[in-house]
Amino acid sequence: ATMLFRLYDLETNRMANLFKRYLGSWGYYSFDAAQMRSNVATRMDRVLDATGSNLCSVLYTLHNERPREERKLVDAAKLFEPRLDLVSFQSPDQDHAYMFFEDKEGHRFGVQNLSDGTLRFLAICFLIISNRRDEASEDPPPLLMIEEPENGIFVGHLKPLFEKLDPSGKQGQFVFTSHNPYFIDLFDGALDGLHLIKSLGNYSAVTKPDQARI
Repeated sequence: ATMLFRLYDLETNRMANLFKRYLGSWGYYSFDAAQMRSNVATRMDRVLDATGSNLCSVLYTLHNERPREERKLVDAAKLFEPRLDLVSFQSPDQDHAYMFFEDKEGHRFGVQNLSDGTLRFLAICFLIISNRRDEASEDPPPLLMIEEPENGIFVGHLKPLFEKLDPSGKQGQFVFTSHNPYFIDLFDGALDGLHLIKSLGNYSAVTKPDQARI
């Protein structure tokens, strides 16, 4: 009991508690396109689920609470879906929210009309835009891991988006995994952060490749 008391005591074990808060900021994402089309909503939902199943819900909260960030998301998503001009929602009850997209002429299309890649791109945009750390905050910068973000997306569309990331990690860190050799080209200006995982029998080794060779 004494050990647990010390472990959770903010005054005497501040570093341990900072580390726990750091772990709490970690996020792992392996998006499922079918689940990303769900219209089930949770009131004041701000954290994206691992599969992206509450994408509509978190974007609905963003729409109501931070319209300027929503505008940034729409502008970023135009790189992938040029006809996108506006995101609107209908919430017939507190448990559901229906997301719609409009072009400049006011033509509306729903989530079911979007490709899997567009939904994945929207989710990645949300994570990059909404997980920026306030410099005045005492919380550590978040660390987000995203499995194969290029699935269903032309790799070149991700480069302008990833160029918005701060390579210093002060605003948060991103770990991307991919089997696509062209994915490496997205980071040709930041090869320090590139690692290769190789299978060596019954274990795997993480190595940093020779930048000159790349």
